[in-house]
This record gives sequence, C-alpha cells and structure tokens, in this order.
Amino acid sequence: MKNMVYRMKNILRLLLTVSLLCLCGCGSAEDKTIIQYPDGVEFTGTLVPVEVPEAGFSTKMDESLTFTYKSSDGVYIYTRKEGIIPYVLINYFPGQADYLETYLAEDSIGWMKDHYGDDLLEISEVEDMTYEGKPLRGFTAKYNLDGAEINFMEVCEIVDEGIADYILKFEDSAEPYTMAAFKTALKEFSVNCSGTSGTSSTSGTETTKETTVTIQETRAEQLAKTMKQIKYGDLITMNIPASWEVSIGGYNMGTWIHAYDPADPTLQVFTCLKLNMLLKNDKAKAFWESRYRASGQSPLLKGWGEAVVNSSGTVREFFESDFGAYCQYLTSTDPSFAGFYYPSLERFQVLEEYNVTNMFSSVAVDNKLIHATFSDQLSQGNGEGMFAGSLVDLLPMMDPGYDAGVYGIYTMTGMSAPYGMLGEYLPLLSSILNSIEYSDTFIESVAQEEQITIENARQVNTYMQQTMDIVTEGWNARQKSYDIQSQQYSDSVLGYDRYLDTETNEVYRVEYGALDGYQGSRYQKIDQGSAYYTEPVAGYIVK
Repeated sequence: MKNMVYRMKNILRLLLTVSLLCLCGCGSAEDKTIIQYPDGVEFTGTLVPVEVPEAGFSTKMDESLTFTYKSSDGVYIYTRKEGIIPYVLINYFPGQADYLETYLAEDSIGWMKDHYGDDLLEISEVEDMTYEGKPLRGFTAKYNLDGAEINFMEVCEIVDEGIADYILKFEDSAEPYTMAAFKTALKEFSVNCSGTSGTSSTSGTETTKETTVTIQETRAEQLAKTMKQIKYGDLITMNIPASWEVSIGGYNMGTWIHAYDPADPTLQVFTCLKLNMLLKNDKAKAFWESRYRASGQSPLLKGWGEAVVNSSGTVREFFESDFGAYCQYLTSTDPSFAGFYYPSLERFQVLEEYNVTNMFSSVAVDNKLIHATFSDQLSQGNGEGMFAGSLVDLLPMMDPGYDAGVYGIYTMTGMSAPYGMLGEYLPLLSSILNSIEYSDTFIESVAQEEQITIENARQVNTYMQQTMDIVTEGWNARQKSYDIQSQQYSDSVLGYDRYLDTETNEVYRVEYGALDGYQGSRYQKIDQGSAYYTEPVAGYIVK
C-alpha cells in the first residue's frame, strides 16, 4: 500500500507520545510487544474475542482495549478512550460482494466529498491494498475536525460473498496502535459469530429452566455514573459524562455552550443566554447590505451587513429555517467561534409547539418550546429534541420607513437524543444543563455589558432551571401518539421488542431473541400502540 497519507505532518505529536518497547528473551513464548500511550493503557499482546451476534461477525482485539456495538454503524474498537477518536469501526454486509466498487466510490468517497466539504483536506481514489496477506480495496483521506487533522482510511475485503468493511480514524500520533488494532481485527475476522456484546453491564437476572434473563442498564444510566465537572477558564463550570466533549464560543451573554457525545452528536445539549442580530425583514437586509458595501465593508457594519433575517418573528423559524445560516454568520463575524463545533439541525420538523411563561414573557414577541425531529449533517443520524427560546424586539428602527432593527433570543436552548430515545435520555440531558454555573467574573462582565446591576446579572444562574422546568412540563404534555410512533420506529431499527415487568410495572427494551424459550410469567410483551410505550425504559434485556 502507498504510505503517503500515513507520513503526514506531525501537528499532534506534541499532544500524544507513542513508544514501542520490545522485552528481552527473543523467541520465548513470553515475549510481548508493548505499545504504550496516554492514560496508562498498554497493548499486552493478549487477545480477547469481539463478538456481537447481531453484527454477523466476530474478531479479536488486545485485552487493553474497549469496544461497543451500534446497530446503525457496526463495532467500534477504541484505541485510546471509549467514545472518541481514534478508533477502528468494523461492519459486515452479507451478500453484497458485487456492490464493493460502487460502495467505496459512491457511498463512501462520494459521501465524504459531499458532507465534509471544505473540511476535507485530501482524499485518494479507490486502490488495491494488502494487509496481513489479504487483498483489499480501499482509500485514504484527511479532514479537519475542530482544528485537528484526522487521518481516515477505509478498506474492504470480500468474505463469504459479503463485504467486511473497516474504517480507521486517528491523529498522526495515534497511527501505530490504531493500525495495530486494525491488523489484529482484520486477521481474526470471521462471519456468523455467537456470543455477547462487550458493552453488557448487567444489573439483575431472573432464571427459569429455559432462560436466564439478563438485564442491562440503559446507556443514559451508564453515562450518568461517569459525570465529571469541567471548567471553562474561570467563567463557567458544568457536569458532563466522561466520554463527552464541550465546545464553547462567544462572550458574556452571547456565549454558546455545546456539550455532545462524539460517538453520536444527536445526543447533545446546547444553550446561549442571549442571541443577537436577527433582522426582521428582507427590506432591512437590503438596507444594511447596501450600507455595508457603501462603507467599504467596514468591520463596524459587518455584523449588520451579514445578519440573518427572521421574517416571521418566531422561535420556530429560527430553529426550522435560520439556525444553520446563523451559525455560519457567527463564524464569519465573531473570531471567538473559530473551531466551535455547532449543533446540526438539518431537516428540522416540528412535531409540537407550546406557548410558555417565563421571566421574559412580558417583553417577548414569541415565547416557545418546540418538540421536533432533525438530522445531523455529518453523522447522518436522526435525532429528536426539545428546543426553547424567548424572541424579543431588541431594537426597533423605523428611520428607513420600515423596521430595520433586530430581534434577539434569550435562553436559546436545545437538548436532543437519537430519534425515539429522548424520553430515556431526558433526565440526563436536563441534569447537564442544570449543572451550568456562571462565575462571579462572568456575571460582572454581563452586568457591565448589559448595563444592569450585579444582582440582576446573577439571575442568569436561574435561567436554566426555569427553562428545564418548562421542558419537563412540555414533555409531560406531549402528544403521546407522536411518542408511541417514534418509540416503535426506534425499536424496529435497533432490533428490540418492548416488555413489561409485571412485578415492578417497569418497561424494558428486549433484544430480538433474548426471550426465546422464556416460559416465565414475569415479563409480558407489550402490544403495538400501547400507552406503555410512553413510559420510561428501565433497562434492556439482552441475550
């Protein structure tokens, strides 16, 4: 294989170090090559099975690594820390051998070009490769992720008339151990495995003559046990799951906070205390564009000349139509958003909309909580969320003969999860947003910027609690028919039935086949359309 892509600039080598150590005693059965990297993790040389029956294949990995299975993607083998790059992603597509070239050229390379856009730094054509003596087809690429250069490699082999697909993502310094994990997985790959998922974390069992029922905690519960506090300078503190990331941009009331799961960005929270500069009509847009051009594109008028129009004066329009353009506007006009990881709300579809009452009600033009679905542009995942904001007329300006002033939105907030999973994750998401605490330094800056007293500025620490109360009320008042529909769709996609524990009246997602042969009476299957689909999921029953 051509090694061009994997001899790239050493931009990240200051962040990570890799050393290869060979123990003495060459030829001995006890010899091991140890690859050591940050966080104290080592490749021991001892291999353990990676078996996920529903994935249709098995392989092996070093015992020091972790893996998870996501039905929409495949098996992730993480080579540093669970849930983040670097990793090796493996999937198997049975009976698709004839589709290999089209899959790589159109589905993979075509998708990367379309969706990474200017962040795609380089990409090769499909070519022959050889690893572990196996003939492969694949390509390499490099893309920008929040200012870091990420190497990408996708290779495929034909196995039993199907496609075994391997995707690698890693920084330069993570190449040795990521490639080592890939080569092991490639060498040990076989189809039609049997076993259990490596992410299973049981919390209870019920045994009958035929079946042992294994109950797994929800992922939301697992994440809640890993919460850690992070600080943004001396301005903001908040609690997030250990595997999550946080992106922050802006200043004072205009600060955006976005906390998300890098393994699935639809699982996220984001908020901004005060969002500025939404023009009210197209005439105002034309007016400020002409003023901006006439000024020779003065930096003083850039924010006006490039402002986004919210013609209806509604929170719904902002999330439904203006959100992506407003994110681009921030990047163009505010250097503090350089490298900020924005939420992606493509194909935003409103399910329900509620009028809300809060501290801004007396001045708000529109005060809404919105229940909606959307798609994430990069991951292509489908999400469901609750979105809120109080749209206020910040500056009426009638001098041109029409209103050329601007709206603003206070407490612009969103929380979301994979489609059909919002109810399961809502307590976790609410706790993350409720944990946000703005420091005295931040509050003093807000008071100075807004020309208000320190006492009034301190109210910013009450905004989120009030918003979360509104979200909870809205969720409880939601149309149950929407929820039942999304829950049933999610179950069918992920491979679950829904069962009731008749002793505790708790509802469980049950992996297809997990209760085959079960003859107990405790767990009863829930009928399609049942109101039990709106109840929180207490856990998962797995094979």
